[in-house]
Amino acid sequence: MIVSDVMTRELLTAAGHLTVTQALLLARERDVHHVLVVEDKRLRGVVCVCELRDRGGETPLRDCITSQPAVIWAQCSLRQAARIFVEKNVSCFPVCDGEQLVGVITRGDLRRSVITEELLPGFRCKFCGSTRHVRALRGDSSLPACLDCTDRVAPSAGGLFEEGVKG
Repeated sequence: MIVSDVMTRELLTAAGHLTVTQALLLARERDVHHVLVVEDKRLRGVVCVCELRDRGGETPLRDCITSQPAVIWAQCSLRQAARIFVEKNVSCFPVCDGEQLVGVITRGDLRRSVITEELLPGFRCKFCGSTRHVRALRGDSSLPACLDCTDRVAPSAGGLFEEGVKG
């Protein structure tokens, strides 16, 4: 199987001048988690709605994006895609066919495909077991954590969870 077999083809693209509030409304209407920012017919960046929630409502999207995002090719094998997700430690990639943006692939798309947990090490939160929005905690790839658990990290504990918090 290849990326184009499992990618999401319905994209939410937005101009960089849209505000965070406008982007969140669009994402809710379309029931998506990633916004692709396009300006001058070129992909400028990607942002997850979870990251937008922490920003000011009138902040322009162009100030929130991961600029110069890595893309993945539509013909890439799912095995290769899984390796790239692990290497880059991201939750989604825009998918291109040549220079044309044709879709987006997320870790969830890979999980719902034939890709198994052994191909996606570190995609499960070490603390709660979630597979949604998992990233390396404080840059330590041996500590994968979801956004909810990351929010509960006590800075004074050196990256460990607060006492009494389930994990």
